Amino acid sequence: MDVGRPTVKNDEIIRKIEECASLGSSIEEIAFYVGIHRATLYRWMDEDKELKDRIEELQERPILKARQTVVKSLDDPDHAKWYLERKRKNEFSTRTENENTDRVIYKDETETNTESIVDEVLNKLKDKKFNEQNKKQ
Repeated sequence: MDVGRPTVKNDEIIRKIEECASLGSSIEEIAFYVGIHRATLYRWMDEDKELKDRIEELQERPILKARQTVVKSLDDPDHAKWYLERKRKNEFSTRTENENTDRVIYKDETETNTESIVDEVLNKLKDKKFNEQNKKQ
């Protein structure tokens, strides 16, 4: 098996790592961009705590910028509503997850829809019971 020459960590490679990390890229994406194997990058991070901390810090920047952008836009009622629906789901979300039916139920659905959901659940329970009885036979 041929083994390649070890990659040398230099200023140009560090610059590329930082450039890619600042876009919020994953370790795999950073390694690909720089042209090194991800195991090499992981090893460098294990050996160099400052490099690891720098990469993690840079990866968080786009998230912080996006969060700032969202918060700045909250004067728009639609943006504020969207934000509350996601940050305070129990209080503001227009939908709830229903584990029994594997579907999303919107709070403003009518009683007719609720009845069909109950029917759907009952049918699933019947199917489950039928399948269990057939397995026993």
